[in-house]
This record gives sequence, structure tokens and C-alpha cells, in this order.
Amino acid sequence: MLEMARRNINFVDTVRVLDDASGVALFKEITKEDITAKGQIRPVGARHFAERARRIQNLTQLFQIKAGDPTVAPHLSGKEIARILAEELGEASIYGENISVEEQLETQQAMQDAEALNQEGLMSAAEEGI
Repeated sequence: MLEMARRNINFVDTVRVLDDASGVALFKEITKEDITAKGQIRPVGARHFAERARRIQNLTQLFQIKAGDPTVAPHLSGKEIARILAEELGEASIYGENISVEEQLETQQAMQDAEALNQEGLMSAAEEGI
């Protein structure tokens, strides 16, 4: 698209640009001279993703060391590792303060409800003589 615009633009175009710092939409006029330059365009986004993958891998290895070595475990914060890992993955919903305790409690409650239903069913079957 940039190449086609560079070849074919012969007018001033107004484009909307979002300011990263303030989030405000700015309108700028673009001319052929603005998009014409000598050189090459090189993608650099892959570096960002490679760095993120490396950090996630290091955090995962650190967590495995914490889980596997009882002499190291007291010195590493599992909550902090989990928080950073969720942040690096961009999945904030997988981390929560003591979320595992809440989830286990929810599971136990579901098991108790199922057991109560089962007992009710057995009692009504016994009353009916089944």
C-alpha cells in the first residue's frame, strides 16, 4: 500500500493518527514528499515477540525450579511469578489473589451439592421401596 501510494499520490491527503501518549486523534496532512524516502523498510516487530517468548520461557523454568527444589522454593514468590507470567502473556484474567483457593472452594461446593442430590435420590428410592 505504501509503494502504491508513493507512486500514485499527487494530492494532499488528510489522515487520522492516534497519539500514543494521550490517546487523542490528530489529523495530519500527508504529501508525496512525506512518504518518499531512500532506503529500505525492515520489520522489527519479530524482535519484540522473540523477547517476550524468551521471558515467558525463563519464567516457566524459574517456576519449575521453585516447584522442584525445596531449598530454593522459600526464596521465590509464586504469586509474583504468576502475576508476571499473566502480564507477559497478556492474559490478566488468569491471575488473581488466592484464586486457586476460591476455585477449590467452588469445586468442593459443587461436589457437596451433587452428593446431597444423590442422597436425596437414594432416600426417595428407599421410601418407594426401589
